[in-house]
Amino acid sequence: MSSLGDCHKCSLLISGRAVTYQDKNYHPECFFCSTCQSSLDGQSFYVKPEGYFCTNCYGDAYAKVCDTCGEKIIGVKAMSFKGMNFHETCFKCANCEEAIGSKQFVQKDGKNICLPCHSGNRENSCAKCGGAIVEGVTYNDKSYHKDCFVCDDCSQMLAGSSFFTHENRLICNNCHLKSYAHTCYKCNIVITGKSLLYKDPEDKQHYFHEECFVCGSCNATLAGKRFYTKGELAFLCLDCGKV
Repeated sequence: MSSLGDCHKCSLLISGRAVTYQDKNYHPECFFCSTCQSSLDGQSFYVKPEGYFCTNCYGDAYAKVCDTCGEKIIGVKAMSFKGMNFHETCFKCANCEEAIGSKQFVQKDGKNICLPCHSGNRENSCAKCGGAIVEGVTYNDKSYHKDCFVCDDCSQMLAGSSFFTHENRLICNNCHLKSYAHTCYKCNIVITGKSLLYKDPEDKQHYFHEECFVCGSCNATLAGKRFYTKGELAFLCLDCGKV
């Protein structure tokens, strides 16, 4: 068996398999991490003037920490800005959350904003924050990020849930019941669904469940129909009112 020369580490003759790095040969057992002495044969490693280091030891001693996620930046491209370090995928636009990478951006109120978001030049932008939308929610022909489509009172997410509108504001069921729901004039129970409004001659407003707004004689529904009034908030359908 031909010799591969002397091991660059121990200077002894290599008579079997060798590990070669930068034109230097090593015994497999001599090619190890300078800190923990674990074998680097067939493993990823890093080179510093002080020696060769396995991924873990390099991370402990040399790797920068991402200022966004707090994890060490190892084996991936890093971004640096104003003395801070980031994984490339963590350096994002604060509006659309797309990676900025090497693209131009501006800072606004301490946040990094990509140029399309800064200029408002987005084909599909969120009606609330203005950021670009990849997957979102559509309501009344407007698009929203899911985490922007929330109750305007308590910020609970509304995607996939029923909700109410009040003066062009989005309101979740709980806030509607707590702050906006009306009580039925007839049964005195809170109205959680569709309601009917009746204004009396003094212009006072009275709300009813649809099923409670009925003829006082035959109980026929008066929703969407003409009717007579009799006394204080007593209603009769046209047939019963003629009697």
